[in-house]
Amino acid sequence: MILAEFLLSLFIALMLSIVFFVGFARANWKAEIAFYFLILFLATWAGGIWIVPVGPSFNGLFWMPFVAAGLLFALLLTAVLSKTTRQGQIDAHAGPAPKPGVMAATDAFFRLLVIGLAIVIAAGYLR
Repeated sequence: MILAEFLLSLFIALMLSIVFFVGFARANWKAEIAFYFLILFLATWAGGIWIVPVGPSFNGLFWMPFVAAGLLFALLLTAVLSKTTRQGQIDAHAGPAPKPGVMAATDAFFRLLVIGLAIVIAAGYLR
């Protein structure tokens, strides 16, 4: 069952990543696609595990929680990334590059997010 949930999450995250990157095509998003996919994949997997199983099942696997979690997180990530890239474009024309401290804090936050999602996934299987 873990393998099926893993593969379903992988497929949903891949499809949503393609749809959102084609739909919101921006030149400066290309470097962020791997990061976007990783966060979306882990959030889809964690959400699919923890949301109460509803909807139709396919061989005993309820796929609707995975789709709902993936779509919700894809929308949130897209909103955050498009806002930050727009601000980055404005700042690039108007002033200096972001401070190293800000970049380090953002990097640390997203590393903690990945670790936190991995812990949530592990806890979902250990419950």
